[in-house]
Amino acid sequence: MPRIRLSDQIMRDLTGEADRNGRTVEDQLAHWVWLGRVIERSGFFSHLELTDLLDGDHRTDPGANPGHRPYDQRDVAPFTP
Repeated sequence: MPRIRLSDQIMRDLTGEADRNGRTVEDQLAHWVWLGRVIERSGFFSHLELTDLLDGDHRTDPGANPGHRPYDQRDVAPFTP
């Protein structure tokens, strides 16, 4: 399996979240990957909305996205590491 390099800051964030959530670092990383994949594939958010949120800019109105529909938990597969 290929190895990946993560920045020191990401490793600190990852370790902290893993501790807070009672997960291993590997399970926390898998959870974050799953979340990212679900969000990207959901079609609920445009690229602009996602980048704004990731940049901390919450001014983008999700309702402005013509393809936007309310979140439905049935659309998301459960997390299994």
